[in-house]
Amino acid sequence: MDLHNSIILLVYLPNAVVLIVASILALQRKRIYGVLWGALLIFHMLSIAQSKSLLAEFGSGTLLLGQALMLLSNSLLFATCFLFESYLLTSDVRFRGVRSWLTSPDPTKNRYLTMIVIVSIAVIGMQVRDGIERLTIGWEDARESASMLDSVAIFLSFIVFPSVWVAIRSKLYFPALLLGLIYLGIFQIIGSRAILLTLLAAAYAELLLSKVSLRRKMVIIVLLGIVGTGMHTASRLTRGHGLFGMIDIVTSGDATVVIDMLTDFDLSGGEANIYRYYNYVIDTSYDEYPYRAWVTVKRLILLYCPTSWAPDIKPMDITYRLYSDAFADGIFNESAFFERLRITIEGEQAGSIHPTLWGDMYANGGLAGVVIYPVCLGFILVLIERYIRKLSPAGIFLIVPLTIVGYIMVARGNVVIGFGYLGYTIPMVIVLASISRLRLFNKKSRRSLAA
Repeated sequence: MDLHNSIILLVYLPNAVVLIVASILALQRKRIYGVLWGALLIFHMLSIAQSKSLLAEFGSGTLLLGQALMLLSNSLLFATCFLFESYLLTSDVRFRGVRSWLTSPDPTKNRYLTMIVIVSIAVIGMQVRDGIERLTIGWEDARESASMLDSVAIFLSFIVFPSVWVAIRSKLYFPALLLGLIYLGIFQIIGSRAILLTLLAAAYAELLLSKVSLRRKMVIIVLLGIVGTGMHTASRLTRGHGLFGMIDIVTSGDATVVIDMLTDFDLSGGEANIYRYYNYVIDTSYDEYPYRAWVTVKRLILLYCPTSWAPDIKPMDITYRLYSDAFADGIFNESAFFERLRITIEGEQAGSIHPTLWGDMYANGGLAGVVIYPVCLGFILVLIERYIRKLSPAGIFLIVPLTIVGYIMVARGNVVIGFGYLGYTIPMVIVLASISRLRLFNKKSRRSLAA
């Protein structure tokens, strides 16, 4: 066995074992936070394919240190989740009525779907409020001109997109097709791949909470993962063309445009670089501000305070600083999009890179973060799980899909935005459910809360 294979086996196998065991146990116990374990596992497996290039770029010392810190963090998170569960989740989890609510007539489902249609109309109105020209621009232009109303439209989209799955399971196939086409159009304007993933997250939520055998769940999850990866990659290619741009490409049949879109095609949708950025954070080990200043924690504590209101108190997301430093250090020199990145930097536009959850941990807290991050995160995950247990079927499809996507974002290192999805959207869900007279909690759960 050569040196390369020995190093790869040594540094990657222990973390792979922890992540696989944690993912399977979470699946068995019907834990929504198992998605976070699964996402970490996928990033880990993707990195094995590029291990040789990582070894050449960063050296064996960085890879060994990076995997050692990651192993400690993964192990601590695994242990703390089960420790907090023993105190906070004392009864067996039972999600009664989810499948029957989906497949059978139910008054609450009618109120749910009515609310979804009204909110969808509101989202469309927000996107065309300045005229139809909004439909002609691409995602990047839309992002640069975005306002607070556009942010509200994104959060509302997290609520309405999962309804496609509810409509399909209710055998409302034409409404499901119509909603799906409308939401794809909304995506082409907004460009957030996270909201697109909530379509599959709703299907995953039903599967996870069902009585299907573990083996069958694992097979279906693999299939969902393949479909999700395809959606993630394809949407990365299409969102820059805007709604009218994509309609024009499809109707014109211009093959040259499609060929140009497929240039430098990345099957991972850009996620293959996640571990490269993680090793970059470990290798550079910056310690000047904002590094080691717990920026992510401060931003989460001040989640509801806009940065522009208190710039001296609420710092900018550390992923923006990582982006500019990585550019200066030559990380993007070989990128096919180097010129576009250079223009972004010179134009003082905010770009970001995401170095996995544990890369964010190390950039924010250094070695102290290796212990503090997993323990705090484990407590938060179990609290969210306790909340989810009390949801009604309608509440599950309003809240769980966005929670699943939020966990994926947290795993990739987009921690503030991942938890921000929950922090901003769930209050909207509560308000909308109240207006629609839609019960978010099961009656039994509400009595237990009152007790």
